[in-house]
Amino acid sequence: MTTAIRPLTINERRQPATRTFHAGFKNVSFQIGVLEMPVNHAGYNNDTTATYTKAKIIKDGGKIHFPAMVPKPIVPHKGPSNTVASVIGMRNNYGGYDAVLVVRNNERLSSFNSPLRTVEDLVNLDPKEKKLENENRLGKGSNARVHNQVMLCGVIVGARFEDGDSPRFHMMMRQDSNINNVIPLVYEARNASALATRIKAGQLTTVDGEYYYRSMPVYELDADGRVKLDADRRPVPVLDENGVPKKRISTYIRCGVPRDPSEFDTDFGSTPPKWIVQMANDMAAYRESERVSREAAAIKRTAAKAATVDLPPARVVATAEDL
Repeated sequence: MTTAIRPLTINERRQPATRTFHAGFKNVSFQIGVLEMPVNHAGYNNDTTATYTKAKIIKDGGKIHFPAMVPKPIVPHKGPSNTVASVIGMRNNYGGYDAVLVVRNNERLSSFNSPLRTVEDLVNLDPKEKKLENENRLGKGSNARVHNQVMLCGVIVGARFEDGDSPRFHMMMRQDSNINNVIPLVYEARNASALATRIKAGQLTTVDGEYYYRSMPVYELDADGRVKLDADRRPVPVLDENGVPKKRISTYIRCGVPRDPSEFDTDFGSTPPKWIVQMANDMAAYRESERVSREAAAIKRTAAKAATVDLPPARVVATAEDL
């Protein structure tokens, strides 16, 4: 588990979009759905230890389940509710990372989520209509995105382009010193390849998107945890007992175009965290090592070229004895 993520304070609830950070980086997700706890959930207690309960946010009449971690002090409301969460990354058993929601606050749906415009609408609303209205607030079709929002800022520690019928640009974002807390981001668009020259490791980036998941094949891994490739450089799938490729659920943040962060996307003061300073020093040392290696290689090539220069054939001069 990553660094403890506490619930929001009363003051932070008033402006969660601007006050919700993790390790100094903006990290907030707004979800509308039913926060369902396990049956044996103990409810509120005064424990100060950072312990979490596995739960799920249910959307679209139970068709969609988002995994969530709930700190002990939070008591979820029954029925559809507003959930403010943070996003963390967890290493999975398939050589990658998954995104998980960590709940920070859970409140009843307010009038902000309802199309009610007058007091008469509120008083005259039939209970059946109210239930239907709550279901409609969960969002369907093009409106679903409104009820599933994620805003993140962090350091990109890895990126790759996936070509095909649905091009995708994958990014790995890190926000704290925990090397396992890496949030997977995916930009899905026809112009995804354009990010390959824009997004580099060590870059500070901010994104807006939504929590998402998709079914993916399971690939074989080597001893170092890397995906095995066949002779055509394609990943080798894991087959079940019937010879059918196995599938798994991958959770990630489907984001829009990454952009440079603003002054409102970070909140760690004037001094960057130690792990960022260390990363910057490591990157500088790596660039210097690469520069020295390139210069040494250039000198070696020049010397080798000079040693193999073809000289013009020597002129033969006839002597008196030869005549």
